[in-house]
Amino acid sequence: MAKVRNPDLRVGLNENVYDTLSPGTKRWYGSWQYGLEWNPDAWSGYPAARERLYAAARAANARIVTLTGDTHTAWANELHDNSGTMVGVEFGCTSVTSNGAGDSLPYKELNWLMAEANEEVIYYNAFDKGFTVLTLGAEAVTAEFVKVSTVRSPDYFASVDATFNCQLTEDGMGRLSRPRASGQIIEG
Repeated sequence: MAKVRNPDLRVGLNENVYDTLSPGTKRWYGSWQYGLEWNPDAWSGYPAARERLYAAARAANARIVTLTGDTHTAWANELHDNSGTMVGVEFGCTSVTSNGAGDSLPYKELNWLMAEANEEVIYYNAFDKGFTVLTLGAEAVTAEFVKVSTVRSPDYFASVDATFNCQLTEDGMGRLSRPRASGQIIEG
């Protein structure tokens, strides 16, 4: 649902790595230079309908919490209408086994490039497989992005990759916050 454009891979990837990309990959990710949104088969292809939905939510004094999927990647997005007013949050749920962008473009830079290129994208993970646990409360929503260690064996472990909170306010939605673990960071 978020407004998303492809990042400029020429800027984010090492020149030698960029040169190894297939012509099709370069063409797909090159769409950013034409001002096109990322996926015209999703909300990106229907910007007027998205604005009408946002207006209807505002008129109903509703707060939008959207769950999306089918991109096979994990997302945490803040949704803004065309005037820049925040209208909601979106949590894109990854897949457990289906290939996503990270499988066809296996460069970890893609995660930060996507977030850096898009104001609404707060978190993006194109690589890890897993699921999302959503907790809805009267005043807040929390999404935990859980990744699994492998999808090729029944012996696996799951761990939380990222958690995002959003406090609901009288005016609508607060911004997404990402709680950090307490303690000293010694690596990473």
